[in-house]
Amino acid sequence: MKHRSIVVTFVAAAALLAAVLADAVVEGLSNAAVFWRGQYTDGSSVDLLPVFLIAVLALGLTLYLWLRLEARGKRPSARSLILSTARVLCRRQILRVLPLIFLLQIVVLLVMETTEQVVVYGHTFGGTVWLGGPVAVSLLIHAVFSVVCAFSISSALGALAKAVLRVVSSILTRYIARTRTRPTTALRLEPPLCSLTLGVTRSAVQRRGPPLSALA
Repeated sequence: MKHRSIVVTFVAAAALLAAVLADAVVEGLSNAAVFWRGQYTDGSSVDLLPVFLIAVLALGLTLYLWLRLEARGKRPSARSLILSTARVLCRRQILRVLPLIFLLQIVVLLVMETTEQVVVYGHTFGGTVWLGGPVAVSLLIHAVFSVVCAFSISSALGALAKAVLRVVSSILTRYIARTRTRPTTALRLEPPLCSLTLGVTRSAVQRRGPPLSALA
């Protein structure tokens, strides 16, 4: 279940980021008249920043779940993190979820472009304008970004997680070292001081006069 949560957030992050990057490239090429003639874009890129921020949040959530999985029940280490990476986001697992990433990416593209058209222009343009370019070319570019983003995010999250783990481990090591080397002071009565105290007490008792009842 914990691994499944990481995979779900990873798929969402990869799809969102791939949709934003691929859409920016496709619309940039269309606006630069690289493709053959046609109206392929709505002339606006307002939707890119909000979706990019959501992708960053999804990446942060994936990293948090990954680190929490490692830290729960045992002391995290670089070796255990590498083993966890191999289990959760291995190459076979990424290849397995690639179709899901691509499908979600296209859905995100459709939603973000349609919403942008309604917000900016008050209506949708219809057709395949939401693709930002010729259908075949746009889908191909999005597929390439889907693969690149999936593997790049996996590698980046692994490196970032190891870096965070290394910093935390270094801080804990220094704290433990300082705690162990800190001098401890124990309250104890030294033998010479103890002997001197007992001598003074005995002398005072011997010099003290008889009680008043004896004189009476």
